[in-house]
Amino acid sequence: MRWARRAKDVKKWDQLTGKGRRNSKIEFKDLIGWDLTGSGEISSGIARVPAGEVHGSHNHPYATELYYVLKGKARVSVGDEWIDADEGTEIFIPKGMNHSVVNDEDEDFEFLYVMYGRYSMSDYE
Repeated sequence: MRWARRAKDVKKWDQLTGKGRRNSKIEFKDLIGWDLTGSGEISSGIARVPAGEVHGSHNHPYATELYYVLKGKARVSVGDEWIDADEGTEIFIPKGMNHSVVNDEDEDFEFLYVMYGRYSMSDYE
C-alpha cells in the first residue's frame, strides 16, 4: 500500500540510543513519510520510550511536531514547561523548540508522532 500503512505490519522497531543521541533510548516505527509515500512535508509513526528510560532533549530546526499518547505515563518537556502526559494527551512542539521525554514509570510510554517539515537524525546529535 502506498498511501496507508498499519503499525502491526511494520514488524521491526528502529532504535535511537546512546550518548551521541542525547542519552536517548527510544524505539520507533515510521509509518508515513517522504521515503515511504513521497510526502515532502509530513511524516508520522509510533514511538516507544521503555520503562525507566529517556528520550533526551533535542529540537527539530525545520519541523513542527505533535505527540498523541497511546499508552503509559511520562513527563514531557517542551521548552521550559513540563507536562505530565498519559493516554489521550496531545502535545504540540513548535519548530526549533527543545523537547524530551522522561519515563520514570514501570511500563512503556507509547505515542503517535506527527512531524510537519523536514528533520534528520542529526537533530538528535
